[in-house]
Amino acid sequence: NGDGSLDIAAVYVMGASNVFYTYFLYDPADQRLHYASQLGILANAAYDADHNVILSQVSDGVMLQYYTLFGFADGQPAALGTAYMEEEETEQGSTLHTNVTAQNGEVLLDTVLSCGDHATVWNAQYEAMMQVLLDLNRQ
Repeated sequence: NGDGSLDIAAVYVMGASNVFYTYFLYDPADQRLHYASQLGILANAAYDADHNVILSQVSDGVMLQYYTLFGFADGQPAALGTAYMEEEETEQGSTLHTNVTAQNGEVLLDTVLSCGDHATVWNAQYEAMMQVLLDLNRQ
């Protein structure tokens, strides 16, 4: 959680595309580890020290990814928002739907684009999604 103390991420379930973890955060006040119920069980989560956030990413096949971003309030994790990217094949070609929703339910990004140049579109939408998610931590 960025406080300099060693925390624990324990493997909960290991799947083909996702590894789920449960978390225990060290509390220097009582010198003990405590279950981080605010985080629950997260898949493929990573702590980003530069932004002081945790990002969880769940792959539901190659066509759909879900993301959850957590920040910290007084050293405790707090959900900030969720996002997803879903690629769909249609008769006219493929489309990419990107959505970011703040924890309060406000939709901050909702786009559907044609995937003519798949990698370019996907990378640009991923970057836009991440920027909107990380901006939630600055509010």
